[in-house]
Amino acid sequence: MSGSYERTALVDHLVIDGESIVLYEDRFVRLGPLATQLLTTTESPQTIDGLSEALTDAFGAPGKGDAEDVTRAAVAALVAQGVLREVKRD
Repeated sequence: MSGSYERTALVDHLVIDGESIVLYEDRFVRLGPLATQLLTTTESPQTIDGLSEALTDAFGAPGKGDAEDVTRAAVAALVAQGVLREVKRD
């Protein structure tokens, strides 16, 4: 996980009180505040460093662990759910 990440194609995205529901053609996914921030930040490709900075700006530093490690774990979970995808560098 060293490239950039962007959100996958979605049908609709409803945000309420910082959480959201993402509608895809074949399913929907409910996201908490951190994942919602990641989704909105990845309208264009972003690196882990850039995503970590965006999360720190929005929520402050994590109580435990390194911000980049926490971001990397959150991104990996969203990739596994098909919400984000890695963009290969040329």
